[in-house]
Amino acid sequence: ALALCETCDDFERQFPDYSHNIDALIDFYVSSLREVDRLQREFEQSVSDTMASASSMNEIIEKARSKYRNLSSKVQDLFIRHVEKAGWPPLGRLSNADLFESKITPKLQESGHKVALFMIDSLRYELGVALEQQLAEDDPAELMAAMAQLPSITSVGMAGLLPGAGNTLKLTKEDKKVIPLLGTAKITSVKQRMDVMRNRYGQRFEEMKLAEFIKPRKKIQPDVDLLVIRSVEIDAYLETDPELTLRLIQDSLKRIRVAINKLKGMGFHEVVIATDHGFFLNPHTEAGDVSTKPNGDWLFVHDRLALGDGVSDSANFVFSASHLGMRGDFKKVAGPRSLVAYRAGELYFHGGISLQECIVPVIAIRLSKEQPIKEKARIK
Repeated sequence: ALALCETCDDFERQFPDYSHNIDALIDFYVSSLREVDRLQREFEQSVSDTMASASSMNEIIEKARSKYRNLSSKVQDLFIRHVEKAGWPPLGRLSNADLFESKITPKLQESGHKVALFMIDSLRYELGVALEQQLAEDDPAELMAAMAQLPSITSVGMAGLLPGAGNTLKLTKEDKKVIPLLGTAKITSVKQRMDVMRNRYGQRFEEMKLAEFIKPRKKIQPDVDLLVIRSVEIDAYLETDPELTLRLIQDSLKRIRVAINKLKGMGFHEVVIATDHGFFLNPHTEAGDVSTKPNGDWLFVHDRLALGDGVSDSANFVFSASHLGMRGDFKKVAGPRSLVAYRAGELYFHGGISLQECIVPVIAIRLSKEQPIKEKARIK
């Protein structure tokens, strides 16, 4: 609690120096401000693990939560105002929708060059920093910040990681749901997403879940050059019970490291780790911690965003869909200006627009070859 409060105070003093435009704010977040998210996550994990709910601890816990929430609210207010001016994604930044064509396709142009793409659900930026630090102990690793595809939900975010998404991804409405399209093809399931890559790469492609891949006897065909490894563990933990499952996130990061070590033994040359969206932890819930819905004809998405048509108000922004990098059947996008949802009591949320939801990590690792164990010569 003390570390979280002190860090919030430090960043609040620095905040005005990085507030003049969206690029300065993103650079501030990527370089240092994301550290407060790590401290908050570890603080909440500590509260849960120690069952620190005795009345003697309540004041300390609420003080730390209030500090974090106050800083996050100030950052959020500025971020929304910058997005209103600059749009999303900001020019010159790596967009998640362009990731495959810019980071994966060139590597696969050489036959026999083996690349593994990890598609990890809900790996927010500060978790990417922690993961990169672990992986860099074994191999050279580069951490980059990417701009998530909006809305920051799994179906859209994972479709945005597919080949050609930057030019062909569109959104349509069907049965009161948002449906991602690549061109004219619906991409609503894991199978449909994987079929996009299978159709492009044929027998050079294979995919499986992370939990399946790390099993000792699991093998892949030698002619596979693109292996996609999928994990939804972090998102599943937090959707189920964020207060009790935060400690399990570290287990997911360890599994990724185990998988990468296994890939090295299989002759893979490079690994790219990407995600669909980040998230915000909101344990400091109060009676008024809910946003009123904007007036208009809206399809509400994951309690943090709305697509359709209507007008803004004091609680909600309304932007054109094209201003936020969205193509398709929806004219406008609305969402809460503050870090709240359209439903009360949400402790873990994504889908909307905040630094925590929209700035995501990309980690590129160049695998070194495993060195054979050398035996000393024995003289008989």
